[in-house]
Amino acid sequence: MDSHDISEWYGRLLSFGVRFLSLFRLPRTVSAYWAVLFFRLLFATLGIAFLLWWGFTPRSGDRELRRSQQAWRSATSWRSVHSSDLSSQEEEVSCPSAARSTWKDQVAEGAQQGLISIKHNVDVGGKHYSMWRVFWPASGSWTSSGWEVTSGRVAVCAQRIPDWDHLVRTSIVTRGETEVVRGETCRVWKVRGALSSQRGVNDEQEICISEHDHLPRRINGVIYYDWNQPIAIAPPDVHVVNSAQ
Repeated sequence: MDSHDISEWYGRLLSFGVRFLSLFRLPRTVSAYWAVLFFRLLFATLGIAFLLWWGFTPRSGDRELRRSQQAWRSATSWRSVHSSDLSSQEEEVSCPSAARSTWKDQVAEGAQQGLISIKHNVDVGGKHYSMWRVFWPASGSWTSSGWEVTSGRVAVCAQRIPDWDHLVRTSIVTRGETEVVRGETCRVWKVRGALSSQRGVNDEQEICISEHDHLPRRINGVIYYDWNQPIAIAPPDVHVVNSAQ
């Protein structure tokens, strides 16, 4: 619609207003004045109402992220996995305060090419256990640091739940397609920082949320599964313990 069409449309509305007011036997000049005033007030009111609706009505993406965060806070357990060419991470979480994870990294080049380091972490019973295992390619052997035990972290689950309330306030959330993750369908939501285009960086994230239980199945490259399934996490079988309080 160009400016000519808008002018014609506005003129028709004004003519209608004049004819309507003439029914009250007002002079035509007075009718035209009140018609102009009436439509200006009408357009201003509609514009303000639209801005209020746009500013204060949550969009579908905002609602879904907040709904997902609430569902995550109520979850009892989950598993996650993330892998790339040279590293991987696997984790099991049993709420409220037990978790077990394994981190694996491999050196691709340089003097330590082929070196593999694996870190095991266990949080259970108010204690934190950790151990390093390293594969040395020169000798073809493994070495271990032994288990180290320290005072544990209590809020294991709460520490792993992202702050999506903050994300919604500072980002633009758009609806994407559905995808299948480990046999389960989820909806992709693309989250882009509101100022990212001004900074000239691409900080877009992808969060794939199940429309069935509103729990995430993928956050970028991290896969989540086995939500609310029984997960037993016991203290490791410690033979050599380095105690650090």
